[in-house]
Amino acid sequence: MEIIIGMLVGSRVRQKKYKETLQDLLQKKFCIQEQRISFDYLFYPSLEILYDAMVRGNERVDILVLPAGTGSFAFASQLRDLDRSCLILYPAKDMELVLQAFSSMPIAYVPVNQGTYSLEQEILRAAEYVRKAKSQIVFETKSRILPYALSEIDYIESQYRMVHIVKSNKKTDTITARLDDVQTRLPCSFYRCHQSYLVNMDHISFIDRSVREVHFYSGQCVSSSKKLFSDFLEVFKCYRSGGDADAGLS
Repeated sequence: MEIIIGMLVGSRVRQKKYKETLQDLLQKKFCIQEQRISFDYLFYPSLEILYDAMVRGNERVDILVLPAGTGSFAFASQLRDLDRSCLILYPAKDMELVLQAFSSMPIAYVPVNQGTYSLEQEILRAAEYVRKAKSQIVFETKSRILPYALSEIDYIESQYRMVHIVKSNKKTDTITARLDDVQTRLPCSFYRCHQSYLVNMDHISFIDRSVREVHFYSGQCVSSSKKLFSDFLEVFKCYRSGGDADAGLS
Protein backbone atom coordinates (compact mmCIF):
# COMPACT_ATOMS: atom_id res chain seq x y z
CA MET A 1 0.00 0.00 0.00
CA GLU A 2 1.32 3.43 -0.95
CA ILE A 3 0.17 6.69 0.63
CA ILE A 4 1.15 9.87 -1.23
CA ILE A 5 1.44 13.16 0.67
CA GLY A 6 1.62 16.44 -1.20
CA MET A 7 2.58 19.88 0.16
CA LEU A 8 2.72 23.39 -1.25
CA VAL A 9 6.36 24.27 -0.46
CA GLY A 10 8.61 26.36 -2.72
CA SER A 11 12.05 26.27 -1.10
CA ARG A 12 14.16 23.15 -1.71
CA VAL A 13 15.66 23.52 1.76
CA ARG A 14 12.20 23.52 3.33
CA GLN A 15 11.13 20.62 1.10
CA LYS A 16 14.06 18.53 2.38
CA LYS A 17 13.30 19.48 5.98
CA TYR A 18 9.60 18.61 5.65
CA LYS A 19 10.39 15.28 3.98
CA GLU A 20 12.82 14.27 6.75
CA THR A 21 10.31 15.31 9.42
CA LEU A 22 7.46 13.41 7.76
CA GLN A 23 9.55 10.28 7.25
CA ASP A 24 10.57 10.24 10.90
CA LEU A 25 7.03 10.97 12.08
CA LEU A 26 5.28 8.34 9.96
CA GLN A 27 7.85 5.57 10.45
CA LYS A 28 7.50 5.92 14.21
CA LYS A 29 3.72 5.68 13.96
CA PHE A 30 3.37 2.92 11.38
CA CYS A 31 5.18 -0.38 11.28
CA ILE A 32 5.99 0.09 7.58
CA GLN A 33 7.43 -3.35 6.76
CA GLU A 34 4.79 -5.43 8.56
CA GLN A 35 1.87 -3.53 7.06
CA ARG A 36 3.53 -3.12 3.65
CA ILE A 37 2.91 0.63 3.75
CA SER A 38 5.15 3.00 1.84
CA PHE A 39 4.96 6.79 1.85
CA ASP A 40 5.86 9.09 -1.02
CA TYR A 41 6.19 12.87 -0.79
CA LEU A 42 5.43 15.39 -3.53
CA PHE A 43 6.21 19.10 -3.18
CA TYR A 44 4.73 21.84 -5.34
CA PRO A 45 6.34 25.33 -5.56
CA SER A 46 3.04 27.06 -6.41
CA LEU A 47 -0.69 26.51 -6.63
CA GLU A 48 -0.48 26.90 -10.43
CA ILE A 49 1.99 24.00 -10.69
CA LEU A 50 -0.18 21.93 -8.34
CA TYR A 51 -3.20 22.64 -10.57
CA ASP A 52 -1.29 21.52 -13.68
CA ALA A 53 -0.18 18.34 -11.96
CA MET A 54 -3.47 17.26 -10.38
CA VAL A 55 -6.13 18.67 -12.69
CA ARG A 56 -4.50 18.75 -16.12
CA GLY A 57 -1.93 16.01 -15.47
CA ASN A 58 -4.22 13.75 -13.40
CA GLU A 59 -1.53 13.25 -10.73
CA ARG A 60 -2.80 11.37 -7.66
CA VAL A 61 -2.27 12.54 -4.09
CA ASP A 62 -3.89 10.95 -1.04
CA ILE A 63 -3.20 13.72 1.48
CA LEU A 64 -2.63 17.34 0.50
CA VAL A 65 -1.46 20.11 2.85
CA LEU A 66 -2.49 23.58 1.64
CA PRO A 67 -2.45 27.02 3.24
CA ALA A 68 -5.96 28.15 4.17
CA GLY A 69 -7.11 30.84 1.74
CA THR A 70 -9.43 31.62 -1.15
CA GLY A 71 -7.03 30.21 -3.79
CA SER A 72 -6.72 26.89 -1.99
CA PHE A 73 -10.48 26.68 -1.41
CA ALA A 74 -11.18 27.32 -5.11
CA PHE A 75 -8.70 24.59 -6.06
CA ALA A 76 -10.33 22.14 -3.62
CA SER A 77 -13.76 22.92 -5.09
CA GLN A 78 -12.43 22.04 -8.56
CA LEU A 79 -11.18 18.70 -7.26
CA ARG A 80 -14.57 18.02 -5.74
CA ASP A 81 -16.36 18.92 -8.99
CA LEU A 82 -14.06 16.50 -10.83
CA ASP A 83 -14.94 13.81 -8.26
CA ARG A 84 -11.27 13.47 -7.32
CA SER A 85 -10.73 11.80 -3.97
CA CYS A 86 -8.18 13.67 -1.86
CA LEU A 87 -7.95 14.46 1.84
CA ILE A 88 -6.91 18.09 2.26
CA LEU A 89 -5.50 19.66 5.41
CA TYR A 90 -5.64 23.44 5.87
CA PRO A 91 -3.41 24.57 8.76
CA ALA A 92 -5.14 27.69 10.06
CA LYS A 93 -5.47 29.65 13.28
CA ASP A 94 -8.24 31.87 11.96
CA MET A 95 -11.55 30.12 12.70
CA GLU A 96 -13.32 32.17 10.03
CA LEU A 97 -10.95 30.73 7.40
CA VAL A 98 -11.55 27.24 8.75
CA LEU A 99 -15.31 27.63 8.44
CA GLN A 100 -14.93 28.88 4.86
CA ALA A 101 -12.91 25.76 4.02
CA PHE A 102 -15.77 23.38 4.75
CA SER A 103 -17.78 24.60 1.77
CA SER A 104 -14.98 23.49 -0.58
CA MET A 105 -14.23 20.13 1.01
CA PRO A 106 -13.85 16.94 -1.05
CA ILE A 107 -12.42 15.58 2.22
CA ALA A 108 -12.64 14.83 5.93
CA TYR A 109 -11.45 17.56 8.30
CA VAL A 110 -9.45 20.76 8.79
CA PRO A 111 -6.76 21.17 11.46
CA VAL A 112 -6.80 24.19 13.71
CA ASN A 113 -3.38 25.08 15.09
CA GLN A 114 -4.69 26.08 18.48
CA GLY A 115 -4.60 24.35 21.83
CA THR A 116 -4.16 20.62 21.41
CA TYR A 117 -4.13 20.65 17.59
CA SER A 118 -0.98 20.52 15.46
CA LEU A 119 -0.21 19.82 11.83
CA GLU A 120 1.86 16.75 12.76
CA GLN A 121 -1.07 15.26 14.68
CA GLU A 122 -3.41 15.92 11.78
CA ILE A 123 -1.07 14.31 9.26
CA LEU A 124 -0.94 11.20 11.45
CA ARG A 125 -4.73 11.16 11.68
CA ALA A 126 -5.00 11.65 7.94
CA ALA A 127 -2.55 8.81 7.22
CA GLU A 128 -4.51 6.47 9.49
CA TYR A 129 -7.74 7.51 7.77
CA VAL A 130 -6.29 6.77 4.33
CA ARG A 131 -4.74 3.49 5.52
CA LYS A 132 -8.10 2.23 6.75
CA ALA A 133 -9.86 3.38 3.59
CA LYS A 134 -7.33 1.56 1.40
CA SER A 135 -7.46 -1.55 3.59
CA GLN A 136 -11.07 -2.35 2.80
CA ILE A 137 -13.50 -2.65 -0.06
CA VAL A 138 -17.26 -2.25 0.13
CA PHE A 139 -19.78 -3.93 -2.17
CA GLU A 140 -23.42 -2.91 -2.35
CA THR A 141 -26.32 -5.14 -3.37
CA LYS A 142 -30.01 -4.27 -3.51
CA SER A 143 -30.49 -5.49 0.04
CA ARG A 144 -27.08 -5.33 1.72
CA ILE A 145 -23.86 -3.38 2.13
CA LEU A 146 -20.91 -5.80 2.37
CA PRO A 147 -17.66 -4.33 3.76
CA TYR A 148 -14.52 -6.47 3.61
CA ALA A 149 -11.09 -5.98 5.08
CA LEU A 150 -8.66 -6.77 2.26
CA SER A 151 -6.69 -8.86 4.74
CA GLU A 152 -9.55 -11.37 4.98
CA ILE A 153 -9.78 -12.08 1.23
CA ASP A 154 -7.73 -14.89 -0.36
CA TYR A 155 -9.01 -14.41 -3.90
CA ILE A 156 -11.93 -13.15 -5.97
CA GLU A 157 -13.39 -15.37 -8.68
CA SER A 158 -15.50 -14.42 -11.67
CA GLN A 159 -18.11 -16.89 -12.91
CA TYR A 160 -20.58 -15.91 -15.59
CA ARG A 161 -21.94 -12.52 -14.40
CA MET A 162 -21.24 -13.21 -10.74
CA VAL A 163 -18.22 -12.54 -8.53
CA HIS A 164 -17.32 -14.81 -5.62
CA ILE A 165 -15.36 -13.26 -2.75
CA VAL A 166 -13.44 -16.13 -1.15
CA LYS A 167 -12.15 -15.43 2.35
CA SER A 168 -9.32 -17.02 4.33
CA ASN A 169 -11.85 -18.77 6.56
CA LYS A 170 -13.07 -20.51 3.35
CA LYS A 171 -16.43 -18.73 3.44
CA THR A 172 -17.68 -17.25 0.18
CA ASP A 173 -20.02 -14.37 -0.64
CA THR A 174 -21.44 -13.89 -4.13
CA ILE A 175 -22.46 -10.62 -5.75
CA THR A 176 -23.37 -9.41 -9.21
CA ALA A 177 -20.35 -7.56 -10.61
CA ARG A 178 -17.65 -7.59 -13.29
CA LEU A 179 -14.17 -8.70 -12.25
CA ASP A 180 -12.63 -5.88 -14.30
CA ASP A 181 -14.62 -3.31 -12.30
CA VAL A 182 -13.63 -4.93 -9.00
CA GLN A 183 -9.95 -4.92 -9.99
CA THR A 184 -9.92 -1.15 -10.54
CA ARG A 185 -10.94 -0.69 -6.89
CA LEU A 186 -8.24 -2.92 -5.43
CA PRO A 187 -4.60 -2.13 -4.53
CA CYS A 188 -1.60 -3.64 -6.34
CA SER A 189 -1.48 -6.52 -3.81
CA PHE A 190 -4.33 -8.10 -5.83
CA TYR A 191 -3.29 -9.39 -9.23
CA ARG A 192 -4.76 -11.43 -12.08
CA CYS A 193 -3.25 -14.93 -12.37
CA HIS A 194 -6.13 -16.12 -14.53
CA GLN A 195 -8.89 -14.41 -16.48
CA SER A 196 -11.27 -15.53 -13.74
CA TYR A 197 -9.10 -15.01 -10.62
CA LEU A 198 -7.77 -12.00 -8.71
CA VAL A 199 -5.46 -13.27 -5.99
CA ASN A 200 -4.24 -11.55 -2.82
CA MET A 201 -0.44 -11.82 -3.10
CA ASP A 202 -0.06 -11.15 0.64
CA HIS A 203 -1.82 -14.48 1.29
CA ILE A 204 0.20 -16.67 -1.08
CA SER A 205 2.20 -19.36 0.73
CA PHE A 206 3.78 -20.79 -2.44
CA ILE A 207 3.34 -21.12 -6.19
CA ASP A 208 3.79 -24.53 -7.82
CA ARG A 209 5.30 -23.76 -11.21
CA SER A 210 5.05 -27.34 -12.45
CA VAL A 211 1.25 -27.28 -12.47
CA ARG A 212 0.72 -23.49 -12.37
CA GLU A 213 -1.08 -23.50 -9.02
CA VAL A 214 -1.27 -20.64 -6.52
CA HIS A 215 -1.51 -21.84 -2.91
CA PHE A 216 -2.68 -19.75 0.03
CA TYR A 217 -1.81 -19.96 3.73
CA SER A 218 -5.41 -21.02 4.37
CA GLY A 219 -4.87 -24.23 2.36
CA GLN A 220 -6.96 -23.06 -0.58
CA CYS A 221 -5.51 -22.89 -4.08
CA VAL A 222 -6.39 -21.70 -7.59
CA SER A 223 -4.93 -22.37 -11.01
CA SER A 224 -3.15 -19.83 -13.17
CA SER A 225 -3.71 -19.73 -16.91
CA LYS A 226 -0.78 -20.49 -19.20
CA LYS A 227 -1.27 -17.14 -20.94
CA LEU A 228 -0.94 -15.04 -17.75
CA PHE A 229 1.39 -17.23 -15.69
CA SER A 230 4.77 -15.77 -16.74
CA ASP A 231 3.62 -12.21 -16.18
CA PHE A 232 2.05 -13.15 -12.84
CA LEU A 233 5.28 -14.81 -11.65
CA GLU A 234 7.30 -11.69 -12.44
CA VAL A 235 4.85 -9.43 -10.66
CA PHE A 236 4.75 -11.74 -7.64
CA LYS A 237 8.56 -11.90 -7.40
CA CYS A 238 8.77 -8.13 -7.67
CA TYR A 239 6.08 -7.71 -5.00
CA ARG A 240 7.95 -10.02 -2.65
CA SER A 241 11.35 -8.56 -3.51
CA GLY A 242 11.96 -7.57 0.09
CA GLY A 243 13.52 -11.01 0.44
CA ASP A 244 14.69 -13.73 -1.95
CA ALA A 245 13.26 -13.00 -5.39
CA ASP A 246 12.35 -16.70 -5.76
CA ALA A 247 10.90 -17.09 -2.28
CA GLY A 248 7.54 -18.87 -2.31
CA LEU A 249 8.18 -20.56 -5.67
CA SER A 250 8.57 -24.27 -6.20
